[in-house]
Amino acid sequence: MLLCALEETACVGGNTGWQVAHLTLKDGAQLIGAMPLYLKQHSYGEFVFDWSWAQAYEQQGMEYFPKALCAIPFTPVQGPRILGDKDVDLATVQKNLITGLKTLVTQNNLSSAHILFPTASEAKGFQEQGFMLRDSVQFHWHNQGFEHFEQFLAALTMKRRKNIRREREQVARELINFRHVPGESSSDADWEFFYRCYENTYVEHQSSPYLSEAFFKLWAQRMPENLHLIIAERSGNPIAASLLVVDHINSKAYGRYWGALEHVPCLHREHQGIGAYVDELAEHSPPEIV
Repeated sequence: MLLCALEETACVGGNTGWQVAHLTLKDGAQLIGAMPLYLKQHSYGEFVFDWSWAQAYEQQGMEYFPKALCAIPFTPVQGPRILGDKDVDLATVQKNLITGLKTLVTQNNLSSAHILFPTASEAKGFQEQGFMLRDSVQFHWHNQGFEHFEQFLAALTMKRRKNIRREREQVARELINFRHVPGESSSDADWEFFYRCYENTYVEHQSSPYLSEAFFKLWAQRMPENLHLIIAERSGNPIAASLLVVDHINSKAYGRYWGALEHVPCLHREHQGIGAYVDELAEHSPPEIV
């Protein structure tokens, strides 16, 4: 549903530099496997930096773009990149799709193929067929059974505990409250405000947002149970917002987007961080934040 929403709202495809080229595997007329695939004209929105590779190609008089990219656009989250029908052998599907990807690259004279954030078993399958592995680092926070924020602080060193409390006090002095909005309860007005904050983050960095307001609204319609907004308000007026994507099956929450319409020191840490998560969501939320 997410990939479809990206295409329907023109966040990928068209002149975005993300040409949709999904790779499929069929047994006769029956679809038995698929790989989300794009032909990229740039490296934006991938969260893996390969600009030096592109520069090296250019220095040798070769074309780096387009390149083949297997990924979930704009999402630096590990997960399955090869999908298979539940009634077929996934290892066979994986092997055939990887072979098909290599054939596609060769036949179309592409510079390379990149698979971003696959599962460990998928990475092994790609390596067995000649792909090079590239390492990256992510920070994950695990709830070690903490029932409230003070319990979490007690597990830290005195210096870190003191620093976090000082930061939270700065936000508290601004008389800011936090409103939690489950996706099922969210309104168009909530998403319109969130988008203003999201868009402003890009504007402040002299860039353009990858995603549109139409995408967020469509996403909220189709997957409301997986979305959770946190809106910061002062005297009833919203000033900032962040979005959690909740994976109930694997017990994880992804703190993906944050933005504000005015600067408040330390608000980004309080608003999108562990404090709000433990205090407000501990009863029903998963034990890991990515």
